[in-house]
Amino acid sequence: MPSDALRDLVSARLAAARKEAGVTQQTLGALARVEPCAPCRYEGGFHVPTLRILAQLASALGLTPSELLREPSPPSAVEVEILRHLSRAKPADRAASLDALCRALAEVIP
Repeated sequence: MPSDALRDLVSARLAAARKEAGVTQQTLGALARVEPCAPCRYEGGFHVPTLRILAQLASALGLTPSELLREPSPPSAVEVEILRHLSRAKPADRAASLDALCRALAEVIP
């Protein structure tokens, strides 16, 4: 029987990755070639997928199994500072700041 920690880890990471990918549980099931209700059981913590099914789910989300289960890295100091700045700005200034940030990034990232 899988540990509660493993069940909780798979449940949380699978749900987060699926939501980030913008797909429903049923769509993920179809993309991963598993039963349409399987992602619901895994995200709900009712079952833990086998390694083969975990690989299929990860692949359907454009991830490797290790990427799916990896702990998110903490934000860098620069990311924290950007978020701090944005959280203090007025909504109109926030939008302008984000636009400026995107333009600056577009110049340095090919």
